Amino acid sequence: MYLFEISILSEKLAVLRSMKEKVSENKNMPLLGIIVPVYNTEKYVKECFDSLFNQAYKNIHVIIVDDCSPGNIKDIFDYYQSIHPNMTLVRNETNKGLFLARVEGIKKALSLETVPDYIAFLDSDDYVSTGIYDSLIQNALTNESDIVSGEHIEVHQDYSLKFNSLLYENDYLLDSKGLLDNLFKQHYYDFSWWIVWNKIYKTDVIKNSLSDLEIVDKHLVMTEDVLFSTIFFSNCSKFTNSRTGDFFYYRKTGEDQSTNVNSSSVEKFKKAIDDIEYSFNTANTVLEKHNLASEYSHDCVYTKNLLFKQYKKLVLNTNLSKINKKKVLDFIDSKIDLDVDFKNYQLVNFATTPNFDFNDEKAIQELKHNLTEYFNKTNNQYYLLYCRDSHYFTLFNKIHSTIDCSNIIDCIRNAGDLIFIDFDNIEAPEIWIRINDEVYVMYLIPYDNGLVEL
Repeated sequence: MYLFEISILSEKLAVLRSMKEKVSENKNMPLLGIIVPVYNTEKYVKECFDSLFNQAYKNIHVIIVDDCSPGNIKDIFDYYQSIHPNMTLVRNETNKGLFLARVEGIKKALSLETVPDYIAFLDSDDYVSTGIYDSLIQNALTNESDIVSGEHIEVHQDYSLKFNSLLYENDYLLDSKGLLDNLFKQHYYDFSWWIVWNKIYKTDVIKNSLSDLEIVDKHLVMTEDVLFSTIFFSNCSKFTNSRTGDFFYYRKTGEDQSTNVNSSSVEKFKKAIDDIEYSFNTANTVLEKHNLASEYSHDCVYTKNLLFKQYKKLVLNTNLSKINKKKVLDFIDSKIDLDVDFKNYQLVNFATTPNFDFNDEKAIQELKHNLTEYFNKTNNQYYLLYCRDSHYFTLFNKIHSTIDCSNIIDCIRNAGDLIFIDFDNIEAPEIWIRINDEVYVMYLIPYDNGLVEL
C-alpha cells in the first residue's frame, strides 16, 4: 500500500514538473493580449475568465473593458486579479458600444509595459477550449501569419451545439485580396469570415489599422465586426486557419437586446438598422482609402441590402403591432440602395455553377420537380423573385400571384439561361441566371400580404 502511494505521488510530481516546464516554455513564447469588453454579462464572465486562465498557452495578458456595465464587474475583476496578476481593467465612464470598447482595449494593450505580440478579442458571454490559443499561436509562428482563424461552435439556450461553417472545411493561405474576396463576395453566407473573436491578429496589423479604426466615432451594437474585419483584412499580408479540434464557444442566449427581436421596440429596430447602414458605409470608406472600392464596393452595398432584407423577415415574426411593423418596414425600405443590381456575381469557394442547357427537357423537368418539392416543404407560401433591376423585376412580376413552378421556370426561360438553383438556403434559395453574358443572382423570398415586397 505504501509503495502504491509513493508511485501515485511520483506521477503527480512528474505532472507538476511537466506543467512547470510548459509554463516556462510559454514565457519564451509570444505574448498574447486578449481583449474582453463587458456590458451586462456578469452572469457569464466567470465561465469566460476561467476558460482564459485554464489555457494551455500561459503567456497571456487579459484586458477587461468595463463598458459602463450596470453589474459588479469591478468586484469580479478584483477577485480574479488577486489570483491572476496578468489582468488589466479599463473602465469607460459612459457606454460606448462594442466597437469603441474594443478600441479602448487595443489602446491599453499597446500602452502596456510589455506590448503583446498578438492580440485577440473575446466576447464576455463566450468561452474557449483549453488549447485554442496555443493552436492559433503555433499556426501563426509556423506559417508566419498576420491573422489566424480558429473554429467555433454555437451554444444555444437548450445547450445544444451547432458547428456549421464553410471556412472550417478547408485549409487557407490567403493574402489581403483573397481575404477580402472571402469577406465580401460570399455575401454573409458564412459569417465566420466576418467575426473577430475567432481569430488572433499580429500586433503590427493592429498598429497599421489604427488610423482606420479612428474613423469610427459611433456607438455600435450591430455589424461592428464588418468594420473590424474590413479594416484588419485590408492591412493583412498573410492569413491562415487552424483546424485542430479546439473551439471558440459562441453563446446564443436570446438575451442580447440588439438581436432579441421580440424584446425590441421600434426605436431599437431603427437603431440596429442605422448601425448596419453606418457599418457598411464606413467599411466602404475604408475600401476607398485603400483604393479597393472599385473591387468591393458593389459587394459591400449588396450585402448590406441582404441584411436589410433579413431584418424585414425578422420584423414580420415579432410581436410588434401591425402599425409598428409597418413603421419599421418603411424605415428599412428607406435604407435599401435601389441602384445596386446583381450583375457580374460569381460564387467564391462554393461548387462551380454548371451551365444549363435549356434544350435538355429532362433537366427542365428535374428543375420543375425540385421547385415543386421546395414549395411543398414550405407550405406553398407565395413567393416573389428578389431582383432590383426594374426590367427584370417587371419580367418576373406575375410570379407574385402564383405557386405554379412551371410559371417560374417559363419566366426564367424567357429571360435567359438559368445556370444554377441552390436550395440549401431554405430561407432564400438562390437562382443564378446568365443574360447577355452577364450573371444575375436572384432570391425566392416569402411574400406575406405584401409586407415583404422589396
